Amino acid sequence: MRHGVRRVALVTGLLAAALTASTLPAAQAVDHKPNPKGSDPFTAGTPYTGDFPDPTVLRIGSTYFAYSTTTANINLPLLTSHDLSIWTTRPSYTAGSATDNDALPDSPVWASQNTVVNGHRKSPVWAPSVARIQGRYVAAYATQLADHSRYCISTARAGSPWGPFTDTSAGPLVCPAHQGAIDPSLFRYKGKNWLLYKTEGNASTPPKIWSRQLNKYATGFAHRSKARVLLKPKLAWEGGVIENPAMVVWRKRLYLFYSANNWASDRYRIGYSLCTSMVTKCKRLTRYPLMRNSATISGPGGESPFVDAHGLLRMAYHAWTPGNIGYPTTTTCLTQPSGCAQRRMHIARLVRVPGTKRLRLADYGARFGT
Repeated sequence: MRHGVRRVALVTGLLAAALTASTLPAAQAVDHKPNPKGSDPFTAGTPYTGDFPDPTVLRIGSTYFAYSTTTANINLPLLTSHDLSIWTTRPSYTAGSATDNDALPDSPVWASQNTVVNGHRKSPVWAPSVARIQGRYVAAYATQLADHSRYCISTARAGSPWGPFTDTSAGPLVCPAHQGAIDPSLFRYKGKNWLLYKTEGNASTPPKIWSRQLNKYATGFAHRSKARVLLKPKLAWEGGVIENPAMVVWRKRLYLFYSANNWASDRYRIGYSLCTSMVTKCKRLTRYPLMRNSATISGPGGESPFVDAHGLLRMAYHAWTPGNIGYPTTTTCLTQPSGCAQRRMHIARLVRVPGTKRLRLADYGARFGT
């Protein structure tokens, strides 16, 4: 995130091993690299313009809070803004500490641990979503199991959007066998809480986007609720991959946004569909993506739609800089004029096409800090 992963389908000779590990489709063969080489550091109280993939935006009054996939070895990076242009880290912290700009200082005990810093567990967090529910704040995110077999979804809670969010769960909330579950998105619709997410698929099953009703406090699923498929890959430009689901109600219509294709390429795109409910399949309104490459962005994805303080429909998303795509494997990029490839956040504005249910871009949005 939206914050997605792509894996490779296992050949017949590995089928037995696939019963205990994740068996994922060929379109998903690239690791997410949540701690890319050469990513910009976070500095207390200063504007940030670096890597911020799969952004999710929450508005509280006149303040916008943005959270992203793990970067710079921070589980859940946090930025705030009052104008959707300048995004700043938290005002102060102990430089270099485990909790510096991290809204989720500790990963759950069942997750894999990359490092332990000053007693705090660090694990890759993918495509988070944060919502205010019953007076508290809930963060849904995907992280890897301790046995490294797959990614699963969990939730954490806090009394403030600043955190710290804590996850005391004994196990993940969504963790289907033989495939991963990633890209969770919290959504409130007609007085009920819902969780959207993506299953990564396996050799015989394509990726899918699902929804399931949560209970009143989003501590678990509602009694007798069932997971329902909202969308599957269909169009050629999607490349067999759909992910990063996110919903918004706009002009009394329920829209589902998603990313598709290979996240680490300029083929990544953002699409959308129209839904009639949270439990029935959604319908694409066009054969073409909503957002594709432009002169200033490549591979847009990891989208998060929201309504701003002026009632305008906005969409946070990440994108590569054209010609500088794919995370580096060394820090040599730091000495190059183009710098290191990073997925930076942008804020676009959307409008509805007059006389239709379709949406279009009003602008791509400036990269933050510009």
